[in-house]
Amino acid sequence: MCVGIGIVVVVPEDGPMQFFGRTGNSSHDTILHEMVPIELHNRVAKIEYTYPHALRLDAPDEVCRQMALDLGVAETGPFGLQLKTGVVEAIQRWIGTGGIAFTASTLQKADLRGANLRGANLRYADLREADLWGADLREADLQGADLWRANLREANLQGADLREANLREANLQGADLQGADLWRANLREANLQKADLRGANLQGANLRGADLENVIGLDRNIIDRIKGMI
Repeated sequence: MCVGIGIVVVVPEDGPMQFFGRTGNSSHDTILHEMVPIELHNRVAKIEYTYPHALRLDAPDEVCRQMALDLGVAETGPFGLQLKTGVVEAIQRWIGTGGIAFTASTLQKADLRGANLRGANLRYADLREADLWGADLREADLQGADLWRANLREANLQGADLREANLREANLQGADLQGADLWRANLREANLQKADLRGANLQGANLRGADLENVIGLDRNIIDRIKGMI
């Protein structure tokens, strides 16, 4: 299963590059068998498109890497094989014309480290195991989002709407949650070490088993009461 959206690039012997993909987490093999003519299967390169706009060559073995080079899709860069600039631009144009789009179901395990998601609408998004380390999520709408085991270490969540969000086993170490709305959020077994919860709404939130060491903004009596539930 591709993380994000799978794209298959076809380079015919004659004619321009062609792009195949669909909204959702479809595997490259599914796209190949369902969308690409079989006679072109030996002239393809596989791309991963991850939220919000990253494109990466998916070439796990030497055969795939050599094909990407032979087809002119990739080149050797300072950090290994990478997509050519012209190919990236062509894919971005195709995406921009409605080739594919992200939905709330395509963000599982997404790499969003340091991403600017301020005010983003991520209501009910599937962000399970997503990496949001240091991301800017100020005032983001995460109501009902599934952030199970997500990495939100040092993320800025000031004023974020996290009502009824699933943050079970999430890493919120050092996160800024000032003024966040965590009404009925599931924070069971979450890591909240050194998190800043000043002004946050925790009414009805489930903090059973959460690590609250050195947390900021929680009354000592509340912390002791939560620890008594473990």
